[in-house]
Amino acid sequence: LPFKDDLFAVVFDGNLFINYQNRFHKLILTGAISTFYTEVVVNYSYRYYQAYDYLYFVDLMAGTIGKLKPGNIDYIMQRDHLLYSEYSNLPDRKKKKVLYSFVLKYNSRNPIYIQPY
Repeated sequence: LPFKDDLFAVVFDGNLFINYQNRFHKLILTGAISTFYTEVVVNYSYRYYQAYDYLYFVDLMAGTIGKLKPGNIDYIMQRDHLLYSEYSNLPDRKKKKVLYSFVLKYNSRNPIYIQPY
């Protein structure tokens, strides 16, 4: 989803936290593709609920946030033609398994400087 407002983040105890859906989430990977976890709680009744953790990404070049899954980062990988050709030739099943390693490769090949204010 495109950002509706400016990206808002704070640093606390040396960790960068991003504000997403009115909550602060610690960035676990900082780079052109930054990642964070968010928890979603599903209430089945007043006594039963289930919590899910989802890994999200922040694309700092395009200003988008979404769940980190293969179909959601194709457009990012296309910016690095060599990496994209390697990634796109993988079967879909394999893409899911190696997705995070490709995010790490992308970040190392496409560094971005984050300016704190």
